Amino acid sequence: MNGEQHFAIGVLSSGLLAAPWLSVLDPISVLTLFLAAFIGSLAPDADTPEAAIMRGLRKGPGIAGSLRRHSIILLPPVGYVIRYLVYYPVSAVLWIFSLGRLRPRHRGFLHSLIGIIIATLLLSLYIALVLLWFAIPLPTAFYAFAGGFFAGSFFHLAADSCTKSGICWWYPFSRHKIRGDIITGDEDERRPLILCAL
Repeated sequence: MNGEQHFAIGVLSSGLLAAPWLSVLDPISVLTLFLAAFIGSLAPDADTPEAAIMRGLRKGPGIAGSLRRHSIILLPPVGYVIRYLVYYPVSAVLWIFSLGRLRPRHRGFLHSLIGIIIATLLLSLYIALVLLWFAIPLPTAFYAFAGGFFAGSFFHLAADSCTKSGICWWYPFSRHKIRGDIITGDEDERRPLILCAL
């Protein structure tokens, strides 16, 4: 799947999941939730430099073109934060405790349920520390960010489970992959569009 497909599946699915709470959340929290779902839907790919979270979305007409221009400003800085403050430190710990058996790789740690839980917790911790440093109490939007980021990341994993490469949901505890038969990067493949519609 490409970044645009992950974005569409992650944000639309997260929005559907959040629908019961949208009427009781303040507008800033709703906006934060969707922004976090957008970032989370691309975050597991921060382990590779070619990913949308590291370079922004591709060009496209209409709304996609507007998203492209804005994503170039937002996504790479967030991608580098995830890469250098989440992915590399946790990968180093895994490498040390496994005595070098678990090496950093694409579709490794960040493409697992444990990985997205740790990434959500670490990013939330970093945001909380910044807010507390400036003596700002944790707003509702903080929790909306954590929930949106986790949901977006979860739907990224669900989509990647449908590809031929698949993912190990329980990495590093299990190497069992769940996979489908969608070929990543195949321009003629229509099933990701069908997933977005669903």
